[in-house]
Amino acid sequence: MSFAYIDGDHSYEQTKKDFENVDSKLKVNGFILLDDSADHLNFGSSDFIKDIKKNDNYKIIDSNPNYLIQKVK
Repeated sequence: MSFAYIDGDHSYEQTKKDFENVDSKLKVNGFILLDDSADHLNFGSSDFIKDIKKNDNYKIIDSNPNYLIQKVK
């Protein structure tokens, strides 16, 4: 797959599971849009983006206000 929109229950644990499931099928250069991940929100999905920022396999494309990330490795 080359694009996924993750919009789950917004807990950190479920966001991580959803991400891992998508990551296993996502092509290099594919994109993920993570719902309710803006820095100012109080959701697990916004906490999970901190993990993505440390993940060398992904880069941040935009955060307007939700994060769009791209798999680079």
